[in-house]
Amino acid sequence: MAGLLCIVLGAFHFRAYVENKKQLAEENARRLSVATEVVKNGLVTLMLEGKGKDFGEFISDVTTGDLKSMRLISPGGMVVSSTLDGEDNLRIKNLPLKASTFKDPDGIPYEVFMPIYNERPCQRCHSADGQIISVLNVELADKRTHAKIKEMRLYTGLKFLLNFLAIFGPIWCINSKVIATPLKDISGNLKKALRGEKNIMFKPAVSEIGEISSDLNKVMGQMGQMREKLEACYTDTMKRMEKMASLGELAAAIAHEIKNPLAGISGAIQVFVEDIKENDPRREIIKEILSEIDRLDQSIKNLLNFANPPALITIKTDIIPVIERARKLVARQAESQGVSIIMPSENPVVQPVEVDPEQMQQVFLNVMLNALHSMPSGGMLTVNVYPGEDENIEITISDTGAGIPPEAVESIFKPFFTTKRSGTGLGLAISKGIVEKHGGYISAESQHGLGSTFHVILPLRIKIASDGQG
Repeated sequence: MAGLLCIVLGAFHFRAYVENKKQLAEENARRLSVATEVVKNGLVTLMLEGKGKDFGEFISDVTTGDLKSMRLISPGGMVVSSTLDGEDNLRIKNLPLKASTFKDPDGIPYEVFMPIYNERPCQRCHSADGQIISVLNVELADKRTHAKIKEMRLYTGLKFLLNFLAIFGPIWCINSKVIATPLKDISGNLKKALRGEKNIMFKPAVSEIGEISSDLNKVMGQMGQMREKLEACYTDTMKRMEKMASLGELAAAIAHEIKNPLAGISGAIQVFVEDIKENDPRREIIKEILSEIDRLDQSIKNLLNFANPPALITIKTDIIPVIERARKLVARQAESQGVSIIMPSENPVVQPVEVDPEQMQQVFLNVMLNALHSMPSGGMLTVNVYPGEDENIEITISDTGAGIPPEAVESIFKPFFTTKRSGTGLGLAISKGIVEKHGGYISAESQHGLGSTFHVILPLRIKIASDGQG
């Protein structure tokens, strides 16, 4: 703002200075013209009256303080008469024989050379040979002119300074009070907020800055409330995580304690069933017991895998055979339920994927088992593989079952969440963990009553996980 004001005021005052100097130049030119005409007319009059010898006295009489000198110079350059002592018979080199005006470096006229022509009345005393009788030289005193120019410069500079202070002073005060100081306060408080300080208040101010400060106070208040909520949420989350970790450790310990006796019970019952005849009703009861023991053993294995997942052992492999092995494991159950499993007739051309084949087989198996559970009366299970974007591949597993309730879609990958009566709620949670350890992600979409589709997206090259596994 100061720079812009300097430019505007500077241009205005410079123009005023130029106009004043132009007026001074016109005034000097007029004075030179008047003085030259007066002396010229006087000289002609004296010549016509035959008093040419009195010219020196005449020019001495008409010389004023404004004039520095007057000279009468012959066409050959010899000074005939001068108001300055010691210039008689002085020769002037390069004498102008035409009317000429000379100006100083500031453009102010200060000297005139005016030729006096040999007109008819003059030829009574002068021969008619030459066109110019003499040259009149008039020079103004430059001290007065220079003093005026210096005075103009000083006056213009002082006027510029006073005008600048008169305009910029109030602007600076208003800017400091209304804009600069409030903005500095806002900037300082925002820096404090970034450092995590609390209870920050912005000072009220006038105009729009005050409105901004008021809005920022509201924002900071809302941020403070959000921070308190986040801290409370973080604390609750940490407590839940600690609780879950403790429960996981406890569950793993209990699972270990149950697994070995369960294996012993299963072995003992199998030995006992050998002594029972095929047509004995007790044999069906024992088979049901063994079936429940197997289900319980599988649940314990899932719990152990969730609590302490095994490390990845990755190799580059074709994903299609991995999916095919999972399909074979559920083929008998699908056939018994009347479910058709459709694989791509022509496998798409996909690059080898860096995965742990055993664990990814478990992922596909868990998803297929969930799909079969949703189609107890038959249906269709479709598997597709697509070359994905950004060095990924996508595997989709779709069913035509009952679907997942909308409110449950977001929760199916959470541990211990299940919609089955006999499920543990760990299959999809384990699958999600395996896929994420591979650097991919798994998602589901469903229409209740029409079926569900699971999307598994895997990178072609696995990234090393933060725990060093991969």
